[in-house]
Amino acid sequence: MSYFLCRLLRYRKAKKDELKTKAITSRGPSVAATSKNQRKYSTKHHLSVKRIPNFTPRPINPPAKHPATHQVALANARNRLQKALDHSHAPRTSKNYSDAVKRYIKFASSIGFPEEDALPASEELVLLWAAEGLGRTGPGTAKQNLSALRAWHIKNGHEWSRPAAIPFISKALAEFWPRESKKPQQRPPVTSHMMSMLAHSWKNGSPKEICALAIALTAWTGQCRLGELLPESQDIVDNARLPTRGGWIHEATSPRASQLTLPWTKTTLWQGAKVFLLDQRDPLNASLAILKHLRASPIAPKRLICEFRNGRHTEILDKQEFMELCNQVWTNNGLPRVTGHSFRIGGTTALLCSGVSPEIVKKMGRWSSDAFLLYWRSLGHVFADNAANITWRD
Repeated sequence: MSYFLCRLLRYRKAKKDELKTKAITSRGPSVAATSKNQRKYSTKHHLSVKRIPNFTPRPINPPAKHPATHQVALANARNRLQKALDHSHAPRTSKNYSDAVKRYIKFASSIGFPEEDALPASEELVLLWAAEGLGRTGPGTAKQNLSALRAWHIKNGHEWSRPAAIPFISKALAEFWPRESKKPQQRPPVTSHMMSMLAHSWKNGSPKEICALAIALTAWTGQCRLGELLPESQDIVDNARLPTRGGWIHEATSPRASQLTLPWTKTTLWQGAKVFLLDQRDPLNASLAILKHLRASPIAPKRLICEFRNGRHTEILDKQEFMELCNQVWTNNGLPRVTGHSFRIGGTTALLCSGVSPEIVKKMGRWSSDAFLLYWRSLGHVFADNAANITWRD
């Protein structure tokens, strides 16, 4: 009897221990659950077994701890994006594009499409607007108008696709373009005689006129664009694009020659360029004109080279005022008015007609291609000097 009772008690105790072990292992993985530790730990040691905590994977997109901070960062990022889009074109290009979009809206309104229906533009409206210039404008104008519309769509987050019929309309525009306007007259160059007029008129002039003479000689002898030396107007002044007084230095080899650093150019952009102002005969020496300008208007080297003194204050000479001063001198001497680009044309033409090698002219003028040869004026004079009265050889 005692034998069977002992067997029963042992059986109950083993069952009880087994149930306790199952209860512990069911709450999570433990060392006792491994095959290695099953041999090391018996059921009577189950109370000393340590549980391994459950592992919770980190979420892929954790919730923001500081949503307000993230909103500010997002707003700043969007502001930077908008600033980049706003400055993706030169100021004058942006203005031309804006005017073109306004003309498109006006055209769409004239045929019954209000602004909210005209933009974004449908393919039909784009084609109607392109064909509007038939017989009045050429394909170049249509191309510029389409570029303006494309820029508007991209900057405002709308899709843009060039209509497939545009090449056909461009051919029609070229065909119906009035014959007398197909070949616009070439802009006349500023000649050495015209530059001598400016030098004579402003020799003892005001600080503004002395500044204008320095800019004129720099643009003419250095083959510069006026937009690289002067702001477009008083309302559009970007100091970072314009050369400073400190950017002008004398050449070590010649006191009558100098260099001017351009921080920005139309072709190299912010890589800038150096303009070499070589020693020229008076009164067309740009280096001496700049030196006289700096002495007549003594201000800090970090100020723009197009700034001059007006009494106790300083003013900036802009492109519009500069051209008005120049044309006033020339019209008083019976010459026609010219545009600002005529200075670069004139400087290039004068060098070529004076016998300077085209390769040297190209390098001095910072031309990236042979397009400067299109500005070669006075071809009859050049042909006569180089191809007249030759000894024929067959």
